[in-house]
Amino acid sequence: RALLRDRLAQAEGRYGELVNATPTFLVAIDPEGTVVLFNRSLELATGQRARDVLGRDGSRCLSHLADDVDLHAMLLRELLKPTLPTVRARLTTANHRELVVDWRVTRLCHGNGDPFMVVAVGADATVNARLETELVHLERLATAGQLLAGTAHELNNPLAAVVGFAELLQQFRTDERCRDYLDKLHSQAQRARRIVQNLLTFAREQPADHEPTSVHELVSQ
Repeated sequence: RALLRDRLAQAEGRYGELVNATPTFLVAIDPEGTVVLFNRSLELATGQRARDVLGRDGSRCLSHLADDVDLHAMLLRELLKPTLPTVRARLTTANHRELVVDWRVTRLCHGNGDPFMVVAVGADATVNARLETELVHLERLATAGQLLAGTAHELNNPLAAVVGFAELLQQFRTDERCRDYLDKLHSQAQRARRIVQNLLTFAREQPADHEPTSVHELVSQ
């Protein structure tokens, strides 16, 4: 018996070291809803000690583990009906950082099928969540770029006609006011054309050209 007790103590010690060494968050309740597992990763994240949580009613001490999800209710539901739920929730740490955590809930059963523990395993998905958001943003930008390029191409055709006919009209002898209007029409059409070309350059991700520019001329225009 003494030998078996020693082996059991060693096994429990190794089990405890393994649970506390894992970087994932581990919390569990028994069929009565009492907290029976609260690993070191959760201690570090929440600032709450396991010895202050173990043996207590989970409904009172697990509410801080997810800002927008009732994790204790998920654990209780898994006791009654195993569905292996997975949920993404926010966790505010002791130093006021906000983490995004993917929680997976599963129950452990005796050989006869009766559950003796329900475990929630939480993986820090903060970086992945940010990358997913950035990826969606980049996809939207790529779609906008394609739309931009198509629109710019469509605008080029009527602008070419405006510029061309303005140049043709400038060749006719007209009064001073009409010639001034044509000069302005031609200048603004050329300006619109340059804007369209800039949009195409941006959409195609081509390197921009740099050239000396007269600030006085820009202000005058």
